[in-house]
Amino acid sequence: MAWTAPTTQVTGFLVTAAVWNTDLVDNLTYLNTEVTSGAVQSQPARVWDTTYQAPADHIRVVTISASNTAAGAADRNMTVYVAAGTPPATVIAKSGLDDVNFANIADYFATVSFVVPSSYYYHVDAVGLTLVYWTEWELH
Repeated sequence: MAWTAPTTQVTGFLVTAAVWNTDLVDNLTYLNTEVTSGAVQSQPARVWDTTYQAPADHIRVVTISASNTAAGAADRNMTVYVAAGTPPATVIAKSGLDDVNFANIADYFATVSFVVPSSYYYHVDAVGLTLVYWTEWELH
């Protein structure tokens, strides 16, 4: 089954069973199949402050978890940049805490998830955090 461009409808358009099944049911089935059977999970060797690129014709979903590295008052955060060009300069997410005294916080974790469009670049900066998990899914 392939994606079928939905029909353009105007006021008074009669949505028949055939139109409904093609435009909605078949296309949703196609999308479900692509996401559930086409998803590939990996935990690649990644590091902070490095630019990566999603492959052509794939959407990349990324989840990153990091932990607090030291006690004391300071920023503990990560910032995600995604853009069509390199280096990516558009901030799309930030996770963590700024100007917090971590003297009594032993196990602080920051987590961020984001989507990278096909062929886009992404970059994650971190301050005061140690990378724990970096997981990616390729969606076809």
